[in-house]
Amino acid sequence: MNLFEIIMQKIAQTKPINQIFLTGNGEPLLHSELEEFIRLTCKHHLRPSFTSNGSLLHPDRINSLATSGSFSITIDFSPYKELYEKNRIGGNWEGVYANLKNLLKFKKEKNRQDIRVTIKDMSTILLENEKIKKDSLADLQKLFSGLPVDSFVSVVFHNWIGNIDPKIVPASGLKPDYNPCSHPWSLMQINFKGEVVACCRDMAGEYIIGKIDNGIEIMQLWNNKKMIELRKALVEKRTSDIRTCRYCDRPYRGGSIGKNKWEIIKTVLTKRKKFLQAEI
Repeated sequence: MNLFEIIMQKIAQTKPINQIFLTGNGEPLLHSELEEFIRLTCKHHLRPSFTSNGSLLHPDRINSLATSGSFSITIDFSPYKELYEKNRIGGNWEGVYANLKNLLKFKKEKNRQDIRVTIKDMSTILLENEKIKKDSLADLQKLFSGLPVDSFVSVVFHNWIGNIDPKIVPASGLKPDYNPCSHPWSLMQINFKGEVVACCRDMAGEYIIGKIDNGIEIMQLWNNKKMIELRKALVEKRTSDIRTCRYCDRPYRGGSIGKNKWEIIKTVLTKRKKFLQAEI
C-alpha cells in the first residue's frame, strides 16, 4: 500500500492523466483492499477504474465500494445465458445479472453519477457475423432498460501478445494493413512490484521499462531509452525486435483494436477537450 501511494503521488504530479486502471490480469474484487486503492486514488484527485466479471459484486460490496469514492467499473456480460455459461467457466448468468441490476439500482436511487458503469458484451468475441453482433448488443441493452448504464460496448478480440492458442482467436478479424499499437503512446502499465512494463498483456514482465521509486519520476520512465526504442520499433514495423510484441496480432486488428485512425483521433481530441474544460 505504501508503494501504491508513492505511485499515486507521482502520477498526480503528471498531467493530463485520464484514468487509473486498477485491473491487471485478474479479478479485482478478489482483493480485500480494493476499496483502499480506490480511496487513495480519489485522494490524489485521480479517477479509479477497473474491470470485473461481476460475480462478487454483492450488495455489501457495492456499498463498501461506493463509500470508498468515485469509480468507473466495466463488467463483461452477455444477453445469452447458454453462451455466457459455456464460455465463462463457473459463471452464473442469473447471479451476475442480479448483481448488475443491484449496482444500477443503487446508482439510480443514490443519484451516484460519479459511479460510471460500462457493460461489455463478451458475446461479440464469439460471434463472427456482424449483424448477429449488433443484435446481441441490442439484446443486452434491452436487459437493462430504464437503468443508468453509462455505455454498452462490444469486444474486439486479439491474441494477448501470442499467449492465446491461434485456434481460439478468430482469423476473420485480421486486416492486411499494419497499424502501430497505441499502447506505448497512451498508457503505462505498472505491476505490483512497481515495475513499468511495455504492455498490459505483458504478465511475465518480459520488457521492463524501469521501476518506480522515490528517486524516479514518471516522465523519466515515459521517455526513457527503452520506451523510445519500443515506439521506434512499432513505427518501423519491427515488432520481431521486441519479444513482447513479436507474436501479437493487435497491429492487424484495425487501428487501436478495431478503431480506424479517424476514430482514434476523435477519441483523443474529445478526451483532451473534456480535460481542458475540467481544468477551467
